[in-house]
Amino acid sequence: LLLLQNDLENARIAYEKSLSKSPSNPAIIIKLSNTLVLQTRFQEAIERLNRAYAATNLDNNQKVTMLYLLGLSHANLRNFQLAERALNEALAIHLDFAPALNLLQQIRDFQR
Repeated sequence: LLLLQNDLENARIAYEKSLSKSPSNPAIIIKLSNTLVLQTRFQEAIERLNRAYAATNLDNNQKVTMLYLLGLSHANLRNFQLAERALNEALAIHLDFAPALNLLQQIRDFQR
């Protein structure tokens, strides 16, 4: 609800609190990471996503979402090689994941 009200800082705090009670919950990690991206806190999102991706048992949808957020964060920091790697990994799981396809195209267009 806080995220829908565009109260990003309180949403982040609420997700942090929830995560402290359930530190390996992928749904909370994804929501927190998305909130960090919306706050343009890309490096924090990357750190969270990298730790969670390595340590958490994820289903394919969660993997794709985390990899997309990782790619988006890297792209915003102009780490295009890392962004492309994450997005290609997401596409290896879900071949037609439109957000990843679109972001890859935007990165390629930007680099021309």
